[in-house]
Amino acid sequence: MPVLWIPLTTARLRQNKGVFVKYLLVTLLALSSFSVFAEEENFDKAKTVMTEHLDRKIADLQTAKSCVTAATTKEALKACHAEMKAKHKAHREHMKEKRKNKKK
Repeated sequence: MPVLWIPLTTARLRQNKGVFVKYLLVTLLALSSFSVFAEEENFDKAKTVMTEHLDRKIADLQTAKSCVTAATTKEALKACHAEMKAKHKAHREHMKEKRKNKKK
């Protein structure tokens, strides 16, 4: 339902106070409903991003666990640690770049 705005002079405002209040209420309700939908979209997007992030972390941890479980020597264990450290560093650098680009 389109909201029509009728400019009211002070004299007409006194005569049509009820009409003005109705238009004001309709306008405010319409604007508030738009913000509620935007909030829901932002929530769903944030939830999706967080779930993807957790899935990636779980996959990395499972990979690291299988590497550690398969290690038979101290050197193999060190290699697993180095691999985990490298992945973590690469992810930190990626996120740093992402934040830097977001600010621009």
